[in-house]
Amino acid sequence: MITFDGIGRIVQPSDLMDDTALGFGNILAEGSDRAAKTIGHGTDECLITFKGQEAPAHMPQLKPSFAIIYAVNPFGADHQSSEHDPAIEDDFDYYTERLGMIGFKEKQEAQSLSYEKIRFTVITQYLYKCPGLSKPVSICVWSILAVIWPE
Repeated sequence: MITFDGIGRIVQPSDLMDDTALGFGNILAEGSDRAAKTIGHGTDECLITFKGQEAPAHMPQLKPSFAIIYAVNPFGADHQSSEHDPAIEDDFDYYTERLGMIGFKEKQEAQSLSYEKIRFTVITQYLYKCPGLSKPVSICVWSILAVIWPE
């Protein structure tokens, strides 16, 4: 339970989603950044956002190159805008031939942020992007699976 209504009443979170009880669902539907600005009271300190966009499930703590991507992408946090770190780490043997085509010959240490990993991030971001478009053209495999297996 949380207090929210301003007069000390305890309000069930599920009640807040209903338009008849404070319209909190409409506030959340705008995303966490806008919701925090609407709610105020320091809620922005709880956000994990980049340029107003929520962080995807791929967290930079485990894939350090995503910290770079999330910070420099003109459109914020997007896990589909470059290749993921494991391709040049633990999965390197599987991708050796492909990575060699773009100049990568050595496996990189997992969860590191070396010069080569940053170079890998930049090059794969260019490769994922279509010329003339501001966003990469790729689809997350999990969104495809959601369509194939909707239940």
